Amino acid sequence: MKKILQCITLSEAGGAQQVVKHLCEGLYKENKIILATSPNGELVKSMRNLGIKVYPLCNMKRNISPVDDFKTFIQLIHIIRYEKPDIVHCHSWKAGVLGRIAAFFCGVEKIYFTVHGWSIFSKPNKILRAMFICIEKILGLITTKLIFVCDKDRQLGISLNIAPKEKLCTIYNGINDIKKIKSKRIREIYKIPEDAIILCSVARMALQKRCFETVSIMAEIMKKRKDIYFIFVGDGPLFKQVKNTIEQYGIEQRFILTGSQNNVPDYLYSTDIFLLLSNYEGLPISLLEAMCMGIPLVASNVGGVCELIEESSNGFLVSNDEKEIIYKLNILIEDDKKREEFGKRGRAIFEYKFKLENMLKKHQELYK
Repeated sequence: MKKILQCITLSEAGGAQQVVKHLCEGLYKENKIILATSPNGELVKSMRNLGIKVYPLCNMKRNISPVDDFKTFIQLIHIIRYEKPDIVHCHSWKAGVLGRIAAFFCGVEKIYFTVHGWSIFSKPNKILRAMFICIEKILGLITTKLIFVCDKDRQLGISLNIAPKEKLCTIYNGINDIKKIKSKRIREIYKIPEDAIILCSVARMALQKRCFETVSIMAEIMKKRKDIYFIFVGDGPLFKQVKNTIEQYGIEQRFILTGSQNNVPDYLYSTDIFLLLSNYEGLPISLLEAMCMGIPLVASNVGGVCELIEESSNGFLVSNDEKEIIYKLNILIEDDKKREEFGKRGRAIFEYKFKLENMLKKHQELYK
């Protein structure tokens, strides 16, 4: 039995957190799992309910903060020295930097880092981008394996010489088959007519997810179609600003903000089209959930999204041009047969490549 320390920056709801949750839940019977992350989030609550030991990193923050980062680094060293894990597996960039250095400092034999999307390379500042690449190359020297959730990011890592090619591997995200979950009637709860078409996004309300562009696009579509409703499932730092923007457009009756929810399948059950706009991605869990439920997709062509969407087969890949997005959405809005065909194809792709057991099996092989 291996003792594994999973380390991630934030414990709030998100795709990377869901992957960590699945790893902990799926592998804790074969391994002794420990989690280190920021306190009070959904991930912490669910792991404690499972009986997994959680170390709250009270000074861990997403943004760079020299004092808080140093305190977190010292805390990680204390945790690793006390627990003596066989493996330290880090997720997200801040935890990936501090966790890997602390593990190396403590002499941990196996140090893994999962790249859930190259967010650091989306920086417009060339000097800052070059600095981040340099940091990753240095950390690549002490990392046993760099795990990528999509092959596009792995290829980027190879092209940038982040680490020797043999250290880089791809393990696709996987999820449980949520289609079998009995769902509540969301249309009844929000008083949405049965013949209305519902579009949905599930995402953290942050700049990465292009929330304001989503509101602008839906406002334009809603001008011409009174049977269109939009549900945005998620919370985040931009929630209030997004709410105000919706009110300014006068579409608050048909653009529904749910805040954070732990019953995403309920919303997907009533969804006709799934939309995800992003500046960068790894392999979005929200798209996997929509595919699992047989929903056609429209999503920004970033990161590993192109490994989920087969163009004009189960959805549309779009640039972040609003006119293009509106055009592609209207194709699906106006053609219910195409929506059904795209949904069936997406479900088939999910069953073939993205089931949870595949992800867990490959991680267990890696840990052994």
